[in-house]
Amino acid sequence: MIAPPLAQSYSRHMIAGARLEVLEGGNSHDVRAKFGAAPDRRFQSSKPIDGIITPLTTSAIVSVVSLERAGRRLGEDIDLVSKEPSPFVKTFRAPIMAIREEPMIAGRFLAEAVMRAIECPEMPPLRAMEMAREPESQDPHS
Repeated sequence: MIAPPLAQSYSRHMIAGARLEVLEGGNSHDVRAKFGAAPDRRFQSSKPIDGIITPLTTSAIVSVVSLERAGRRLGEDIDLVSKEPSPFVKTFRAPIMAIREEPMIAGRFLAEAVMRAIECPEMPPLRAMEMAREPESQDPHS
């Protein structure tokens, strides 16, 4: 798994929940020069790897470039799952498994929760859960 920076709470949640190897030497938010070297080193190691989980489109793309440079084939030798706020990664490489996230829905909910907390502090906090889902259209030409 390519985790976000450890200072971000969702990074700690991903790591604790996944119980997978976490890429060392880089994270999903590092710039290309630093991050690109970490997956390159990992793909050159003799320890087998059959999948990648990444929280960002950019780290998914850098990972694909690294695995192709190592002679691995996406969707055959190795699978990749990535979150995406807009439908892009499937256009870049169709075998990527994309989980759509909706930042507008989350932002709207957070704004409502803050307003409720201010206006009605005696009420319990608002809570919601959004389920991950596959993008509606996997074909960028449809």
